[in-house]
Amino acid sequence: MAAIVEEVYVTSASTVEVEQPLVKLRSRDLDTETAGVRERLARAQEDLQEALRTQTQAEASLIEIDAQIRATQERASRLQTRLANLDRNLISPEIQALMIQRDQLTFRLDQAKVDWERYRDLNAKGAFPTQELEIKELTFRTIEQDLKAKNEEIKLAQQRLSDSAADEQGAVNFQNARFTAANLVAKTNEQIAAHRNTVQTLEARLTELLQQEDGLVLLSTQVGTILDKDLDLLAGQAVAPDSVLLRIANLEYLTANVKVKEEDWDYVQVGMRVTFRPNSAKSSPLEGEVESISAYAQLDQTEQRRVATVRVKIHNPDGRLLPSSSGYAKIASDDMRLYQRVKWEIIKLVPSKFL
Repeated sequence: MAAIVEEVYVTSASTVEVEQPLVKLRSRDLDTETAGVRERLARAQEDLQEALRTQTQAEASLIEIDAQIRATQERASRLQTRLANLDRNLISPEIQALMIQRDQLTFRLDQAKVDWERYRDLNAKGAFPTQELEIKELTFRTIEQDLKAKNEEIKLAQQRLSDSAADEQGAVNFQNARFTAANLVAKTNEQIAAHRNTVQTLEARLTELLQQEDGLVLLSTQVGTILDKDLDLLAGQAVAPDSVLLRIANLEYLTANVKVKEEDWDYVQVGMRVTFRPNSAKSSPLEGEVESISAYAQLDQTEQRRVATVRVKIHNPDGRLLPSSSGYAKIASDDMRLYQRVKWEIIKLVPSKFL
């Protein structure tokens, strides 16, 4: 990812160890995405907690409703037992007493009607005065009203008993409430599963982003020396994914290519001792050996003679020689005559291994 150098922990020519922090980078895109994921994760966790609270309330309501339904069913069962001993008209002791009173009123009404009709006939013949006839009619009408009222009282008593049985047996309101609570529990279960999936997805993504943030602190993977200069100038610079921020090399050994004249090829062999003398007057000679000899010859810069490339390895245990140092290498050969023992200039030293 594109990033910006936030901090440099090392300096030029300093020696670093494995896992030592080198450079800390920062990515604005990564910061933005991480902040967004944190915010979405917080909202998802709040939604999950709210769904869990709703689920708890719905489950508690469902438990309470189930308890009420069981109690209602028990009462209904007891009532059914009592009603089983009564006839189909729901004749309870109270209703039976009312019916006896109704029967008595019916009997009295029949008698009053007979008396009224008899007095009406006699009055028509002039045997009784009209006043007595009116008394007989009033008596009949009063008993008739009492009988009507008694029938209404019986109907109300029957209705009360019937309503009581229906209320105990049906428990319609409880059933509807249970259906609603059960649906709410099922719905919250689905919501909880969805919220948990969202939380897990966002947590996984946040973990990835945090790992990427950790990866923005670059660590050394080997022991070596920092080769680059002016590292303090890197701070604040933008870097692309393929940018080279700094180079680390193990300077315990340096290698160089030495051009050997064609007439001296036979005197050079792999493993021969090499003495390297740096151009710097303060540096003492270093020892080394021939590492390889090229099988192909080529013309030198003057294009007048053929030369072979000999690769030599210079021991640099204290790391005082840096890449790009120059000097002379002398390959020791007992077979070469004294006047032929010459030194070959090394143009440029390079590390044996780069990071």
